[in-house]
Order: sequence, then C-alpha cells, then structure tokens
Amino acid sequence: MASYRVCYNLTGYINGQEWPPVGEVIDLGDADVSGMVEAGHLEPVKAEKKAAKKAAKKPDEAEKRPAAKASTETRKGS
Repeated sequence: MASYRVCYNLTGYINGQEWPPVGEVIDLGDADVSGMVEAGHLEPVKAEKKAAKKAAKKPDEAEKRPAAKASTETRKGS
C-alpha cells in the first residue's frame, strides 16, 4: 500500500467509503490506483514524506539564542 493525495473531486466509492475531499491523503493498493496517477486524479505522497522528514530539525539542531540580560529592554512602551 502507498499513500496518495486526492487532486480532483472524485465521485463514487473506494473500499466501501466515499472518496475523501481534494487535498486529503488516502492509503491505497497499486491495483486500486491503476491509471489514476497517470490521469492526474491522484498524486503519490511518498517522496513528500521523505522531504518533510529531512526538512524537520532535530532537537539538538534547533537554533539556540543567548538569554536577554536583565538590563536589556525587550519592549518599548507607547
């Protein structure tokens, strides 16, 4: 099974349920999507997931800033 994003408002049923709305992700087998990817009705999201994992920062890679000194004004009054 693989994950696919719905690109068009599809009518009817898939696996006994109505198709999800445009933009939603659904897990389907290869037999279920034959021709639908080529037609542009669905797009695979496997590569998207990998890219999102690479883009996410690990906690130790997070940006670290020094704390403000007590004498430093952080907001100006009106």
